[in-house]
Amino acid sequence: MTAEISKGNLEARVKINTGDEFEKLGHAFNNMAERISKGRDFLEEKIAQATKELSEANQELQSLDKLKSDFLANMSHELRSPLTVIRGGIDYLNRSLTIEDNRGYIEIIDKNLARLIHLVSDLFDFTKIEAKKVEWSFKQENLSILIQEVIEIISPLAVDKKIAINYENPGDVIVEFDLERIEQVMVNLIENAIKFSDWETEIRIKLEKGEEDITVSVKDLGIGIPEENLETIFDKFSTVPSGSKSKNEGTGLGLAICKAIVDAHGGMIWAESVKGVSSTFFFTLPKRRS
Repeated sequence: MTAEISKGNLEARVKINTGDEFEKLGHAFNNMAERISKGRDFLEEKIAQATKELSEANQELQSLDKLKSDFLANMSHELRSPLTVIRGGIDYLNRSLTIEDNRGYIEIIDKNLARLIHLVSDLFDFTKIEAKKVEWSFKQENLSILIQEVIEIISPLAVDKKIAINYENPGDVIVEFDLERIEQVMVNLIENAIKFSDWETEIRIKLEKGEEDITVSVKDLGIGIPEENLETIFDKFSTVPSGSKSKNEGTGLGLAICKAIVDAHGGMIWAESVKGVSSTFFFTLPKRRS
């Protein structure tokens, strides 16, 4: 019976009717087995209750998370309209004002408005992706041409810091992807590279073809990323120090959006860095989605 108990059979009982110490030992054994069995039943009941409470708490958290996502999505959508109107008003003032001091104030307002619009756009995009409300449009496109177009659009930002953007163009690379979303990834990575690069350096962009997928890399020559941040930088609201003052900047949504977009394509995104020297961001895309 001891062997049965050790196997987990808590219903095992001893039957000894000898009227001596062996019978007393048998009764003691049965009492012990009874207490163990009741203890097990009590623990199972507690575990079941705790599991039920955890399940209910998890459902409540999911509901709250959905409410949060819906709220942020609706708010960021509603904020876009007045911001667009304000931007139109500032553009008009830029064209009509002639006093230099007033134009200086307008430029400050315009710069901060652009930051606010960028923040709202990131918030809107992230909440849509998180709520799985994005309408993807996967088509066969030329990724090489897209990268070249993004570089041309962003190059004025690089010129301001006297940064050269060198793109090793391999020729036509046809991949199945969502053009608008991968453009968003490239814009984000190149803008970050410009932001974190030292003045009068260069950014190197590569597009490499494999058998099943392609790899894009964007390398800057700047402050680098601490090793402990290489994994967390793709988490939402995660930021790293920027510039000589080691001040964290940005909303921490840009790279989280990039990761969500690349994941939706069935690819991978990661970063490598040498502190104080350079950072390189890579992402892969399958040539054809499964």
